[in-house]
Amino acid sequence: MKRNGILLVLIVLVMVAIALLLWQPWVAKTQPVSEIAAAWSTSGHADYASESFNHWNEEETPEVPTGCAKCHSNYGLRDYLGLDGSAVDAVDAPAKIGSVVTCETCHNPAADSLTAVTFPSGETVDASGPATVCMECHQATTSGVAVAQSITGMDPDTVSEDLKSVNPHYYAAAATQYGGLAKGGYEYEGKDYIGHYEHSENAQTCTDCHNPHDLTVDPANCTTCHSNVVDIEDARQIRQTADDYDGDGNTTEGMADEIEGMRQALIAGIQKYAAEELGTPILFEPEAHPYFFIDTNANGVADEGEAERANQYVAWSPRLLRTTFNLLFVTKDPAAYVHNPRYAAELLYDSLDDLSQVVDIDLSGMVRP
Repeated sequence: MKRNGILLVLIVLVMVAIALLLWQPWVAKTQPVSEIAAAWSTSGHADYASESFNHWNEEETPEVPTGCAKCHSNYGLRDYLGLDGSAVDAVDAPAKIGSVVTCETCHNPAADSLTAVTFPSGETVDASGPATVCMECHQATTSGVAVAQSITGMDPDTVSEDLKSVNPHYYAAAATQYGGLAKGGYEYEGKDYIGHYEHSENAQTCTDCHNPHDLTVDPANCTTCHSNVVDIEDARQIRQTADDYDGDGNTTEGMADEIEGMRQALIAGIQKYAAEELGTPILFEPEAHPYFFIDTNANGVADEGEAERANQYVAWSPRLLRTTFNLLFVTKDPAAYVHNPRYAAELLYDSLDDLSQVVDIDLSGMVRP
């Protein structure tokens, strides 16, 4: 009997071993380099024709400026990491044009050893792993802290020629994700802001959700908790609260629509403030730099010839500057509803509340997270 028991145990162990060999998500699988290269070639990081990597080609001196090189060239990030023998955590010179984000840009000893990331606000967060190098670029180029410093001591509703629109830059997902720890948005004094967005165990970092080479998101990673997600676009329907953030009475719409409702309310509030308090109507056109223009006929829409640099908005007050910065911050991260919906909603609500101090804005139906 004892011998039979031992034999049974051995059989079970062999069966378990075979099962583990057939199904082994715990074993790191090595993907062929050819597959990695093929995936990378389809991503925005590999797009040699992209404006992101060609914006400076026709300049009198064709080079990527020092302030842009870190994220818009292979050479710039390697300079920042000190791989060219220069100082670490600084870009010392403009970079050559003609490069993209390549394998060596992110896969090198300096990038692998990163354990912290410093944001434009000056705040540093602890982070390590393959996603840390992503955060070095997807963090914006300035912050609400800089906005606050630029308007210190000024009357909030007095137009100043010293002020102009401040652009946080594009796809600042890491600044959104870390919320009040990174201080990417303009945070109002006396208000509390959520920090790092604790999503789920399998969705904590950039590379937990995004394929690091083709940058796509596998909806199966969402389905574990959100059964309604079949296609990645279904993520827009995910709802995490019973609160009606945007006050439209719809408590079944996804977080994407809650935030969009608040964003549209802020655009309308900014237009109301500019027209009634500053006396110069304003337009917001996110597809045309520098995004804010004079609404010459005060009809609230960008007519032909209005969204032009020559017609850019010039009547900037401190209150207008900080509220438009938060509008841009949320707008420039189109997936803020995933990266940190509470932080985005807090910034939008507080900006509307700020405007309501001087113009009539109804916040009664809205909810601040």
